[in-house]
Amino acid sequence: MTLNDDAPVLAGDAEADRWLCRAAGQAELLGLITQLPLSANRLARLRNELGQPRAARLLQAAEQAVAARAKLLPDAAEGSGCSGGSAQRLPLVTSRALQQASDWQLAAYKASQFPPQVAVVDLCCGVGGDAIALSHRGPLLAVDRDPQMCRYAAHNLSQWGGAVTAVLCEAAEDLQLPNNIWLHLDPDRRPQQRRTSAVEHSSPDAETIAKLIERVSGAALKLAPAATIPATWPQPQVREWISRGGSCRQQVAWFLPTKQPAMLRATCLLPSGQPESFTIATEQAEQTGCSLVDQPQLWMFDFDPAIRAAGLSDAFAESLGLAAISSPAGFFTAEQPAAGMQFSALVRGFRTCWRGPMDVKKIKQQLGQMGVARLEIKVRGIDLKPEQLRPKLLSRRPSGAAAADAVLLIGGRNRQTAYAAIAHRA
Repeated sequence: MTLNDDAPVLAGDAEADRWLCRAAGQAELLGLITQLPLSANRLARLRNELGQPRAARLLQAAEQAVAARAKLLPDAAEGSGCSGGSAQRLPLVTSRALQQASDWQLAAYKASQFPPQVAVVDLCCGVGGDAIALSHRGPLLAVDRDPQMCRYAAHNLSQWGGAVTAVLCEAAEDLQLPNNIWLHLDPDRRPQQRRTSAVEHSSPDAETIAKLIERVSGAALKLAPAATIPATWPQPQVREWISRGGSCRQQVAWFLPTKQPAMLRATCLLPSGQPESFTIATEQAEQTGCSLVDQPQLWMFDFDPAIRAAGLSDAFAESLGLAAISSPAGFFTAEQPAAGMQFSALVRGFRTCWRGPMDVKKIKQQLGQMGVARLEIKVRGIDLKPEQLRPKLLSRRPSGAAAADAVLLIGGRNRQTAYAAIAHRA
């Protein structure tokens, strides 16, 4: 049985939150997570024992605790500088706040890009996903207008944050910032309970954000990957798109104190947390363009989601000596990789063993002849769903020789001109 995690805060909930942050509440939370999901009888007993506000908050926290720990804290938190007896404590979140929070790998990478020991204000801090990482590189003030977010951020920072931290409950419009600090700002992209990538519809509003950026020494603005920068704002020196685990997680606009040409950057975070990036001047990126071909050649290439989200496929392909098949929104190709080219997290290579039209019957026949039992399907540029296509191509498991793995790459401008290639990863 579950409760609505994002229900309005009731009068008694603040006291329940404070109890949940203390040792007694945390002990109840640690015991409860092993009993989920609760039966109706167990839930009724919990309400009788603790009262409705505490029971509601406890159940909400328990339902999110495991996911919150995995997302917000390093696996070996006790050995990574995140002190505070974390083995006996769990982070406090709401489901919505957890969805919006940066995961710890991404937060750690962003924090490493701030000057060390410079004071940082984390505005719209939520439950503290970015604040925890930022607090380990220097003094931090975490700010949010939501009292519940502030209570949860204070708890999370007290357990896993750095030594010099504070939490302030205040609206961005009322915040007075000194000009010698740096700002990390994560505007609420769901002010009306509906997700938006438009900065104009976020909270705080675009005018307030622009004033804050102009006031401080430097700033990092967390945005949706598809968000654009309003022309009325100060323009960022760097716009960076960051991917991890196969998807582009966020865009960061960096407003730096030094004058430099505007840059675009695509960054992929490896499982180790190390970044792999491609950076190019905005003006140069706008002037570049790779060549186009109609059909795949012997080698095919696919770019990381951060490259595609940043609109850098053209420029990246040109830097590698690759041609786009049909359009830069699809796959890329070459008869041979350029001398010295290395495959990486940003570019994956595939050596084709069959190329032809997007014909299910022909592809199925080829896969059968190759003994393919496990097939990865990648589609670019046309409306085909791999999960619907796979059963049509692999209706039964091959017998005889050992089952093979393959990758099927499908692309084109439309279904009538679509191409396909069966390949193996380089």
